[in-house]
Amino acid sequence: MRSCSSVKIGCDMVPGCYTRKMSRDKRLQDRSIYPHWCTDTVRFSDQDAAGHINNVALCAYLETARLTFIRDVGMMANGADGTRGISAGMTVSFLAESHWPGQVALGTGVIRIGTSSITVGSAA
Repeated sequence: MRSCSSVKIGCDMVPGCYTRKMSRDKRLQDRSIYPHWCTDTVRFSDQDAAGHINNVALCAYLETARLTFIRDVGMMANGADGTRGISAGMTVSFLAESHWPGQVALGTGVIRIGTSSITVGSAA
């Protein structure tokens, strides 16, 4: 069961936080920079043969976090001109093993705003 709610809506920009190696940037591991939080359930089927949460399952948790954030800040609907955002890529750094059973807390926030894109960061 997935349940998501916003702790606070709004995006606190973190100056200079985005780099090519942003996934290893220690500042992105600071849970206080993420204004939006939700939870997801770790399912038995999310495990691989070694009993760890599979990387595909973790990406699904992050997708839940990103889409819930986008929905809650009002960016889910098509724009006035019919445009709609898409995900152009995803970079994940695995910092520790995860296991079933449990809940995963997912934090999300805007890391960078460009001229035609935004970079959304998440922590689990």
